[in-house]
Amino acid sequence: MIEFIDSVVSIYPELIALTLVLIWEWIFPLSTKFTPAFTFNVLASAISNKVAQSGTTKQQLLAGWLALGTYLFLIATIVGSILFAVTNDVWTQAILLYFALGYQTVANQASAIQTCISQKQKSAAKTILSHITEFDVDRLSELGINKLTLESVIKRFVSYWLMPVIIFIIFNGFIAILYRALLEAYTVWQPKNPKFKHFGQAVFSIKNGFEFLPTLLIAPIYSVFKSSPFWSRYVSTNKHQWQQSQTSSFNQLVWLSIVSAGCKSELAGPLMLNQQKLTRPRINQGAPLFPSAIGELLKWNNRFRLSFILFNIVTISTLVLTNVI
Repeated sequence: MIEFIDSVVSIYPELIALTLVLIWEWIFPLSTKFTPAFTFNVLASAISNKVAQSGTTKQQLLAGWLALGTYLFLIATIVGSILFAVTNDVWTQAILLYFALGYQTVANQASAIQTCISQKQKSAAKTILSHITEFDVDRLSELGINKLTLESVIKRFVSYWLMPVIIFIIFNGFIAILYRALLEAYTVWQPKNPKFKHFGQAVFSIKNGFEFLPTLLIAPIYSVFKSSPFWSRYVSTNKHQWQQSQTSSFNQLVWLSIVSAGCKSELAGPLMLNQQKLTRPRINQGAPLFPSAIGELLKWNNRFRLSFILFNIVTISTLVLTNVI
């Protein structure tokens, strides 16, 4: 039996490793403070404090590209050195994927936010929300807390689960952890922050460029896991205003439109960042936001993840049976 398991693992190691990591991260998610992502965030902050200073638009754009290149090169060198010192096999790459993931921690926090809201603990809900969003939460109403939580959950699902999985499948765990490093830089250097209006354009372009094609291909499939009628209409209706606002990417408009249609709730709209008001159009304006919307979105994401994991298990089983026969 042990020999049979070893033979199966040796034939399909990447698929098995991917499936095990996804199950493990779902059950045992790591807090960001205990992952390399925390170090990446600190490094990105340190670089921006040194480089993102006053200058012309061209100087800041150039500084942003140079800073991003230096930042990623430094992290790639460190991770590459570690891989050189250890056995760089599929299981090592799987560990890197595990560190690149981070959605389940966000999902747990979102669930806690919903509990706080149901118990009228608005202050506690804001405190938790501040850990999963870069926007100001102090002045948010209960409606604003719900809307921003939904937005944060879908953003993190795409960036902290879907994209690392796709990158691992196409490339490996090394590229997945570099992508997580890119996300941490994106969180710190966002051009919607006036301080990084030009400096953050580089990381904004690279991050959203990576997510553009998966959004076009997978977002429609994702919408099937919960009835999301008219989401494409929301995209076309708000596209012009959304791009004019220059606050969020087109990819985010697509995902928010799908969630808005599926939860039948209004999403997006104005936000505050560093005491500055950011204007965005409201998606599905006027639709009520039900208290259960956060839980619905979490279940929606769970159905998608579970379907993917079950698909992998069925694929592995089929391949094994075919090999045995």
